[in-house]
Amino acid sequence: SFVYNFMGERYLSIVIFMEENSGLKVPETAITKKEVYKIPVDFFSAGGNQTQTNRLNIQTKDSDGNQTIKQVTPIIYKTEDEYCYVDPLVFSEGDVLLNISNNHTLGVSMLDKDEISGVYIANRGIAEFRMVVIIKTIDDFVLIKADAGIKVYDNIILDATKVKENQIIY
Repeated sequence: SFVYNFMGERYLSIVIFMEENSGLKVPETAITKKEVYKIPVDFFSAGGNQTQTNRLNIQTKDSDGNQTIKQVTPIIYKTEDEYCYVDPLVFSEGDVLLNISNNHTLGVSMLDKDEISGVYIANRGIAEFRMVVIIKTIDDFVLIKADAGIKVYDNIILDATKVKENQIIY
């Protein structure tokens, strides 16, 4: 007669997930946005004895008004077929990009802008921005792709609103 009390306990309810996602789980508050420049790939060139095309030639004016060309290596967050997404911190408003293969120029003020998602990491005591690829959002957490920019044991700032890029973290 006690069998009827436990009859429902013999069966288990299960849920089968048909997809699997892997990555790093971070709080949603750690994700921030950053505005970057979209620069055509053909404006990048190699520098010195290098074969890697990761440098930009910039025409700028010095304090005397003379036009000079300098070569900079910007932080490139992402590269696609036609564009590279570049950190804007290396540019001044009056700078002009120079394509040395065909002498075309492009003013920095005319560059397209885009926003990328990222987090701040503080591995070396400085809040450094790193781009992330968001795989999935689950409740108050975000699953991001683990890649060369973000590793498992990185110190990720949990609330991105509390710091600014390149801020010293004590």
